[in-house]
Amino acid sequence: MLKVKDGQILIFGAGPSSHLLSAMLLDQGAAHVTIFDYARLRSTHPQISTLSHSEFKQSYLAGKLPQFDAFFDIQFFNRIGLGRFGEGLNPWSDRINIGRAFCLSKPGAKGLIYEPSGLDAIVYNQGRIYGPLQMSHLVANWNVLYSNFKAFPNGRNSDLTGFCEGEDADPLGCFKAVTVVEKPRCDSP
Repeated sequence: MLKVKDGQILIFGAGPSSHLLSAMLLDQGAAHVTIFDYARLRSTHPQISTLSHSEFKQSYLAGKLPQFDAFFDIQFFNRIGLGRFGEGLNPWSDRINIGRAFCLSKPGAKGLIYEPSGLDAIVYNQGRIYGPLQMSHLVANWNVLYSNFKAFPNGRNSDLTGFCEGEDADPLGCFKAVTVVEKPRCDSP
């Protein structure tokens, strides 16, 4: 579904999952993987580039960033901009970063978004939970190809029995939606 073979891939966030994902993408034939994170990163692999926030801005202004064939967000958008990692507070940071993905993606490029969902909430400074309103803002401008997103049945008044697995499951973070989006193609002349 996501074009990986010979593709330029953008990964948001530098957690352990992004390193595993990079290896899997290269194994599947990706031409190059770029990892963006607010922290300064380093990679010695010739097919993996890392960009901090300041390096990203400099590369963009210099016209050195490629157009990407696909992007991956593995719980990055929900955490960024809340000060947890020493970055400045920015309530729009998730939308700014999904906007970055949009601007740097080729028409028809696809993205995978994996974020906590259920009820619109911000748990300072742990992360955002994407309910119906916030998820609609996050995927605005994209064509949604697939999503297993589910909102809490009755919003804040929900009985969450059975929504989360396990005795001590946190209802604000127990469900993570997988959403696949595609950048619209401009087919007009």
